[in-house]
Amino acid sequence: MYKRPGFTLLEILVAIAIIGLLATVVVPNIFPDRPREEREKFIDKLNALMSFAWQNSMFTEKVHEVTFSFKKRIVSLKLEGEKDKYGKAQYRPVQRAYVKTEIEIPKQFEFRNFYVNSKGTKMIDAMPKAKDGEAYFYIVPDGLSQEVIINFLDSKDLVVRKKRPFGLVLNPFTVQFEVYEEFKRP
Repeated sequence: MYKRPGFTLLEILVAIAIIGLLATVVVPNIFPDRPREEREKFIDKLNALMSFAWQNSMFTEKVHEVTFSFKKRIVSLKLEGEKDKYGKAQYRPVQRAYVKTEIEIPKQFEFRNFYVNSKGTKMIDAMPKAKDGEAYFYIVPDGLSQEVIINFLDSKDLVVRKKRPFGLVLNPFTVQFEVYEEFKRP
């Protein structure tokens, strides 16, 4: 029997599968995330944290505090605990298996404003008054949160040689951040 030189269809398919597998591993390492993608990943993680805090506050019937630490560059979730001798509630970190209750703020984000609405009063800019480089807001057991506006500059994403501004506005009913391509004001 005469055998012709060449490749079989099976050999070609295996070679294509190996090349495809290598491409899925190599391409993300060669081309890092674009600034917009990094921003969207952070916002997705932040909204996932808000969703967990919202559900957990209704389940545990306790107030949850969402803390932005500007020096450490993290967002963390805390749960209302015992009251101190002055009657003030103490907050402790939420710890759950398989749930990340602390997320890192990318280094390219520069905070400009952090507005918090406290019990129906006008919005307060928490940035200049941020104690020890922190600002926070609450999610209460009835499923509502304070109104929050956070304005950032993205130093990796430039628009006409300027850092791109973007604003996050927390909807107090859905406890999810909406993204705007501009700074927002109260």
